[in-house]
Amino acid sequence: MAAVVNAVLVCLYHPDFVHIGMASYKEADFKMCILIGLIASHAFLAVRHVVRMAVEKMYWQHSEEKERLDRTEMKLRGSCLDTLKPPVPATQEEEPLPNFWTSDEGLEEIIRGSKED
Repeated sequence: MAAVVNAVLVCLYHPDFVHIGMASYKEADFKMCILIGLIASHAFLAVRHVVRMAVEKMYWQHSEEKERLDRTEMKLRGSCLDTLKPPVPATQEEEPLPNFWTSDEGLEEIIRGSKED
């Protein structure tokens, strides 16, 4: 943001621009200031991106910490994939779980209500 503001201020208050107050600004001069501000902001973004890429490549790409993080990440992915595999069918038949409710009170009420009709 500072790059845009500085570029526009330099454009507006440059000594070659002759102006007395707001009334004497030409529309073309104002458009040129806006264009210079946009160019400055995009140049700042490009330089920031290049510097970030260079620093990442120099200090992070082949570092010991990144390799350790990659190994841990691969172990985690492997363990998650192992949990997604279908279970091996059991060779012994499992005992079915006993019913929690011995009677269904709701069904009994419905039957009783239909008999009363």
